[in-house]
Amino acid sequence: MKRFLVIILLSFVSVLSSTAQNTSIQQMIESISADSLQKNVQELESYPSRFLFSDYGRDVAFYLKERMQGYGFEIVIDSFYLEDFYYLRSVPMNSGWLYNVLCLKRGTTAVDTSLFFGAHYDCISTNEEGFTDFEHYAPGADDNASGVATLLELARVWNEYDISSRYNLRIEFYAGEELGLLGSNDRMHKLASPWTMEVLGMINLDMVGYNETDTISINYYENSDEYTNKAIENTRLYTDLTPKLTDEYINASDSWNFYIWGLKTVFLTENDFSPYYHTLQDSSKYLDFDYMKKICAVAFSLACDFAKAEGNSVALAEIERNESDIIDFCQTDRYLRFQTFENSDKSQLIIVDNMGRLRINTPLSTFVVGENAYQVDISHLGDGFYNLLITSSQKRINKKFILVR
Repeated sequence: MKRFLVIILLSFVSVLSSTAQNTSIQQMIESISADSLQKNVQELESYPSRFLFSDYGRDVAFYLKERMQGYGFEIVIDSFYLEDFYYLRSVPMNSGWLYNVLCLKRGTTAVDTSLFFGAHYDCISTNEEGFTDFEHYAPGADDNASGVATLLELARVWNEYDISSRYNLRIEFYAGEELGLLGSNDRMHKLASPWTMEVLGMINLDMVGYNETDTISINYYENSDEYTNKAIENTRLYTDLTPKLTDEYINASDSWNFYIWGLKTVFLTENDFSPYYHTLQDSSKYLDFDYMKKICAVAFSLACDFAKAEGNSVALAEIERNESDIIDFCQTDRYLRFQTFENSDKSQLIIVDNMGRLRINTPLSTFVVGENAYQVDISHLGDGFYNLLITSSQKRINKKFILVR
């Protein structure tokens, strides 16, 4: 994890009342193995270094590809070249190839709608006084072999039960997180050029192995209440961990890049910060694999809920998402004009910017200019990427637009 100065400290907030456990999810969660998690971490830390410019980056990427192919996922290794990147090191090398590993388990619907899980696989050991040879030595067991190992185990159990879900499940392993969220940044720019799929949200795992108080930190983002609330609820339903709501590290890991593009996300991490992270002592011998098993249970249950695993009751209401329900869409510097047959008396119009900030949240009826016709004043919005949403109790219409004046 790329850590920043703590600005806000939040005490635990209770969000949801308890609901009944889903028996089928509980049965599958019982197959999650602490031994399997430990083996995953140890195989990753067996590489002398996973630093972004180490000699082992490509090998790790192909190891992850082979593992995920074994679980029935379609794999793309998406490489990108980093040139003249400045960072502290003892030898003048600052260019090289990085590799994102993108894994897809297709859903049953024809529409390309995906739930993302992400974890970075690179690591660094800069906290050793006087040590700079992290190209060759950086074990990174907690940061972040633990997150990668947890997603490998999630994929194993998903495959073991041959789970069929309504929406695509995408598990992605990112390079270069430690020096600026580089892998997820590259991924988001490619994903958005142009948008080719509906993204339900992204669940990020970073440093999930060190434990002292059986507490899980759930980092929340202001546009992602349903993901945050569901993570808290499922923690209580399927584990004995204490969920702690926080926003300490929202910009310190790959979920940040999804959030700033306006996507929903939640970031799961350990509450008791490892004293060994970014050192040569970041070893599996300091990790609690029973604790990791419980965090894997939370992640697995979220995959079942949000990807709509068949045969499982899903707490979230079924919501249609159809951009084609907005017709005759016209955009000027000052106005959005469009038609929709959605009932304006029962719908809300929402505009969210690329930082996830709510810019307009007003009844759709406010903007009526004719039969099924609407006009929205956007003159106060700055240049950038926006999401227009029209929502009702059973429907959500989504339209993306860009302002460049």
